Amino acid sequence: MQIRRIAAATTFTSLCILCLAGAASAQTAVRPGQTVNGELTARDTVLSDDSYFDCYRLSTVSGRSYTVTMRSTAFDTYLARVGGSNCAGGTVDTNDDDPNLGTDSSLTFPGDGQTYLFRANSLRARETGRYSFSVVENTASAPARSVGKPPAGGGSSGGGVSSGSSSSGLRPTDPEERYTWDVICAAVDTVALILASENMSDDDLMAWLEDSARLQEAASASARAAGKTEEEMTDEIGSYGAVYFQDESLFDSAPPDAMRAACLDAL
Repeated sequence: MQIRRIAAATTFTSLCILCLAGAASAQTAVRPGQTVNGELTARDTVLSDDSYFDCYRLSTVSGRSYTVTMRSTAFDTYLARVGGSNCAGGTVDTNDDDPNLGTDSSLTFPGDGQTYLFRANSLRARETGRYSFSVVENTASAPARSVGKPPAGGGSSGGGVSSGSSSSGLRPTDPEERYTWDVICAAVDTVALILASENMSDDDLMAWLEDSARLQEAASASARAAGKTEEEMTDEIGSYGAVYFQDESLFDSAPPDAMRAACLDAL
């Protein structure tokens, strides 16, 4: 039993190293009233649709609303507000072409005291060039507005990301969003085990690994449904796991053990 425990610990330590190697894209903090002059280049992180993006982080205040705008004369901009702590993760709302800005993009949304990530992206694959990214704070709350990005290969998404929820009210039913959910769950499971394994009994460890297998199987099934390979899935699990080791405040704001429990309850 002790040999198996050492083997399991070695496996998860290796996954942790993979997490650090596959670190998530750098995040630039922005504040209201600020305009950042950025540039998309071939050195930037690439999404699954082969488009480049930069990542910005904004802390909000309840009772205020915010307008985030991305402008460029070099390419058709695409702006996304991201849920979670990985800029390549699932979106809260998105905008391609603001009705008043041509091919520039803008999002207006109410503040709720949370910190959000914003993906400054191009609409089409491999587009590069300079852009500006600005944030304005308003005194009154305003509803979010969203226009979705056409899927790869053409066509229109019909406006925004839409997903049903599972019967648990947590796990999405949309294949892409369920895949992101399950990958995050597999990542927090890894992080939580690294933290807890030292004080586990052999029986507790084996019970944990049985639940870990359930989360891994769910992630693999979602990867197949979303057209992802096992290698892509493993890389993304590593990226999400790395976020914890890059921002230790997440251990308090999003405890891995609590998130893992929610993931298991949602299966």
